Amino acid sequence: MNEFDQHKKSDSIKWIITFVAIILLVASVVALGTQVFCNDVNANNVEIKNQKPESNTENEPIDIVEPAEPIEPIEETRDTGTLKIMNGEFMKLAAKAPAAYAYNNSNSFELIATAYPSDAVTGSFIWTAEWVNETGFAVGKDVYDYIKLEVIDNSCFVSALQAFAGQIEISVTTEKNPNAVAYCIADYGQKYSSEQTINAKNNIFFFNDSMTNGNVSYVKPIKSASTEEYVEMYASETILTFSGLKEDVYTLKAKNEEYSYTVTVSEDFYNILLEAGLTVDEYQEYTFDSLTVADIINSLGMGNIMPKTASDEIDYALLNAFNQAIADFGDTDIAFTITVNAISEYDEAYFVYHFCFDAGLIESAVEYVEINIGNIIL
Repeated sequence: MNEFDQHKKSDSIKWIITFVAIILLVASVVALGTQVFCNDVNANNVEIKNQKPESNTENEPIDIVEPAEPIEPIEETRDTGTLKIMNGEFMKLAAKAPAAYAYNNSNSFELIATAYPSDAVTGSFIWTAEWVNETGFAVGKDVYDYIKLEVIDNSCFVSALQAFAGQIEISVTTEKNPNAVAYCIADYGQKYSSEQTINAKNNIFFFNDSMTNGNVSYVKPIKSASTEEYVEMYASETILTFSGLKEDVYTLKAKNEEYSYTVTVSEDFYNILLEAGLTVDEYQEYTFDSLTVADIINSLGMGNIMPKTASDEIDYALLNAFNQAIADFGDTDIAFTITVNAISEYDEAYFVYHFCFDAGLIESAVEYVEINIGNIIL
């Protein structure tokens, strides 16, 4: 091999080495760029995950935290009749009434709020009242014109100021957590009207067929009659019926009711009978589920002077002495009263009726008969 060929072969080797070096360098650069690019992407991914995405443009699923389920109120029935208690998990109410019936301004329910847990910091308790339904009766009416809330610590005394025909919601919460709530629904039970009548079937004793409470009515002295006639006139049937009228503003209608009648002799008339030596009973009053004239007369302190059956004996002298006591007492003062006690599931009321005797109608009963000659000869 000559010198020229040897030099040419050496140049070819040099070029091969150069190309290999270039290829290795390019591969190194590409590898280095790929690593840097991947690191940048990973860094960006961490930053995105730590941010709240504004939108989900890639339609990828996003974890959604569902809100807590609302606390279902628990209805608890009470014996009060006009309150329904609704409790939550963190606030509960209890109701107390000072009497069997809560029906006027002097009686009220006491609502007692309890927050849970027992060691929770509540701040003050906040009590409010509002109409359950703003339509109908409640339109244009301020609920606090009809109901009064008196708050003492965690107790609220609720009383009605006047009759209402729309349900009222009373709620309690706390200053620290307004979401802790309990409430009750207040109804208004139908009440008795202030004016009532008693209607009389017996015109032999009563002058009027209908008498209004608070007024003075007149009755007649005892008539002269036989035992059978007395029983028929004064003891055969119930002679008074109570009207039982009720108010027309309410949310709960009264359906169950009962009446009783109490007869009370006035002290002045009792003293007249006492002075005449006619009294045998201590001064007292008598109560009946139903009432006859015989019951009234026999309740005035002289015992059972009026027969109730045909077999009862009559003391006519005693009847005449009673009528004479009426004449001595006069007809301007009250001789006795009849008080009707009316009770329904939402009300209890008393209605008083006053009575005077008409002394001008006194007639004496025949006590005995005699003739002027003991023996006769015909």
